[in-house]
Parts: sequence; C-alpha cells; structure tokens
Amino acid sequence: MPAPIQGPKLPRYDDDSTVLMKGAELNQIAERIERGFPLPGKNMTANATPGGIELSAKFETADFAPFAVMEITETTGGDYELTLSPGRVIVANPVAAANGNDGYSYFVPEIDGDPMDEENENDELPKITVSAGEGIFCKINRNSSGMVLPPVEIVTNPVDEDSDHYQPPFPGDSGHASEDDLLRILYLTEEDDEVVLKIWRKSDIQLTPYLWTGDNIGGGARVFKEHDEQQGIYFFRSLKGCWGADVTEDGDLLVVELAAENVGQGETAAAATLLIPKSDEDPEAEICDQKAKIKSLGQGPDVDERQIRITNEDEIARIHGNGKNGYLIFKDCAGNPLYTLYWEDGLVTSSDTNEITIGDCSSLT
Repeated sequence: MPAPIQGPKLPRYDDDSTVLMKGAELNQIAERIERGFPLPGKNMTANATPGGIELSAKFETADFAPFAVMEITETTGGDYELTLSPGRVIVANPVAAANGNDGYSYFVPEIDGDPMDEENENDELPKITVSAGEGIFCKINRNSSGMVLPPVEIVTNPVDEDSDHYQPPFPGDSGHASEDDLLRILYLTEEDDEVVLKIWRKSDIQLTPYLWTGDNIGGGARVFKEHDEQQGIYFFRSLKGCWGADVTEDGDLLVVELAAENVGQGETAAAATLLIPKSDEDPEAEICDQKAKIKSLGQGPDVDERQIRITNEDEIARIHGNGKNGYLIFKDCAGNPLYTLYWEDGLVTSSDTNEITIGDCSSLT
C-alpha cells in the first residue's frame, strides 16, 4: 500500500468552523487513487486532467443568499475559482421616485465585464479567481451627490486593501466623490492545509440614500454652517431680524425688510414724520425693487435770510441758527443797568429770570 498523499485544500467557513473536507480525509481514498480515480465525497466533484485529479466543492442549497459562495475549485498554481450567488447594489434615487416607481436604482455587479447574474452558453455563471490572502470586494464609484456611477464590479484585492469612502461635500472641502469604494464580500486564507472563507456579506448591498449637497457662494454672512459627519446632518444658520431689520417667510423667499417707524408724534396729528411708510408707495410696484424712503430736512423758505441753516458733515446733519450774536441792556432812568439779555446764533442764551421795573421818568426830557 502506497504512503498516504496530501489531498488538495478545500474550503471551510470561518464563521461556524464547518470543515467541508480536510486533506487528511483524502488519505482514506489514497488506494482508490492508485487504482485510477478517487471517489468524491458529499458536495465534491472530481475531474481528470492532464495534470491530475481536480476536486471541486459545490454547496447544494435550495436558495443562496446574495453574494454567497455557490462553488469553489482549486486551480493550477494554488488559486481558487469561485462562483457567487448574484446580488445587487441598491441606492435610493429621488429622481426615480419622482417618476412614479419605487424610488431606488438597482445595479447588478459585473465580473470581468459580464453581469454576475447572466449564464454563459454552458449555463454557468461568471467565475472569479482569488488567491490565498486576497478578498473579494464589490467596487463602487459614486458622484458628488452620492449616486452610483456604473459599472459596479466584483474584484479581488489584498485583504488589507484600503477603501475610499464617499463623503458629501460641504464648505471646507472635507467631502468628496468616491473613487473605488471597496465593500467586503469575503476573505480567503489558508490554514493548516485548509481553505478558510471569512464571510462578510450575505445580502444585497444597500447604500446610503441620496444626499443633498450645498455650499455658500458669493460673499457676506454664510447661511450654510457645517455638516456633522458623526450625525450625518447638515446645519444651517437661521436669519434673525434685529434692530431695524425684519425677516419673514414668504413662500419660497426669506424677505428682509426695514423695520422702522416714526415715533414721538404724541397727540399732534400734524407732527412732521421723516420715514415714508411702505403703504404710501405704489401698491402695484414690486416692493423689493424699491428702497426705503426718508424725507430730507429743509431749511425753511428760500429767502435772503433763513433763520435755520442745515449743514452736512460726515455722519451728522447739523442744524444751526442764523449766525447772529448780540445782547440787549436794560437800564433805569438814571442809567443804571438793570438786566442784560444775550443771544448767540440767533438763540437766547440767558437762563435767569428777571423782572424789570422802570421808575418815574416824567422829569426826563
């Protein structure tokens, strides 16, 4: 009887440690190999090739989950050829929803350019070849709005391959469109002459729904504040009217208006007002195309001698008198000063109160 041989490495699942077939089990059929052909076990198929006997594991299940391994075969050079159950990539699509369907876009990934759900002329689904230490990933590209850019592909990469990640852009350039998001399907490793499959996915791929993006343009105060990546929330600043400004919602508009009024009229209905009320404007005109109107200060009638003068300085409209200065002295009959009245710029500046009494002046000539 010949020495036992080392059988080919066949897969087991790492999540439940179920060994489909170990190399040691094949030693039991060594004498069958000597006679020419091994007898396959459960879920195994054997094929004679010029290089020897090839064994394949085929998992017979009534219904496979999306992206589940349906068949695996060790090929020349220690690589493995896998057949995956077809799956889909699904992303919410508001444009599609507006057109009356379920509001989602569906993508069937491709393997080497062939949709993974389409059989060839031999009624076989596309296969993908993976080496030990590699993983199978679903590669997805998305634009700046989060929508998928086909094609979606099933690819192999080292298990430690870094993946990009879509982030919705916002001020500060912290977000970006994705380039090659890699979503893990499974890892394949070898341990003690066994093939170990680390399964990461057993369902269709549901992507984050369509995300709105925005930015502040132009100058001035920024309405858009930030995007909180931890919460996935966009924050906006509120507009608040303050001291002379009133902000109101008017359909699709936020209207900022001058909030001012004439005050101090008291009970005098004829008191002068400087602000022209909006209600006095043309009701047919678009009020937002107009400016608030304030009356000018006048100097009185246009005559040679105006008793009130108004001059403009940088930040002041200054009101003056007529520029006349002087005084008036009241004396008694003996010539003694009784009271002096002063004025400057046409305005009386004396603040005391006096009563002037003139004596008997009948003897004066």
